[in-house]
Amino acid sequence: VLVSEVHRRVLLEYVRPLMQVRMVCTSAKMRARVATRLGEEARQLRELFTRLVRPTRHPGATP
Repeated sequence: VLVSEVHRRVLLEYVRPLMQVRMVCTSAKMRARVATRLGEEARQLRELFTRLVRPTRHPGATP
């Protein structure tokens, strides 16, 4: 339930505003920079939610 709420908040606070803005890239270089930035942010979000879903093993815990 907590992960679902975090996912919803990310959608509201990050993704929705991103989708509502029309990005105008005036050059190929700018498009490449925007694509790189969006790709990096997507990777970070994917890592975050992967860590939230998978339980972490604590030192000394039995498998």
